[in-house]
Amino acid sequence: MRQLFVSTAALAIAFFGAQPVFAQVQGQWTSAGTMQSAREFDAQARLSNGSVLAIGGIDNTGAVLGSAEIYSPADNNWALTGSMASARQLFDAS
Repeated sequence: MRQLFVSTAALAIAFFGAQPVFAQVQGQWTSAGTMQSAREFDAQARLSNGSVLAIGGIDNTGAVLGSAEIYSPADNNWALTGSMASARQLFDAS
């Protein structure tokens, strides 16, 4: 199934931890699960296995994050993964 994963890095919805996904076959938007740590201004990269890595950003208190989460489309779930050595925001990941 082809899906469009939308980064909400600059949208307030990121503070709720929800990420929208557009499922092309069904022609509708759904939630891509809830992140463990709501964040915005994070970097996100799609990995070769189809999962998405979200790293850094800021939380709803304005604290810069060093944590990272990985999204599994197979089970529609975000899980914490390793953290960066230095917290950061507003950067690229590829």
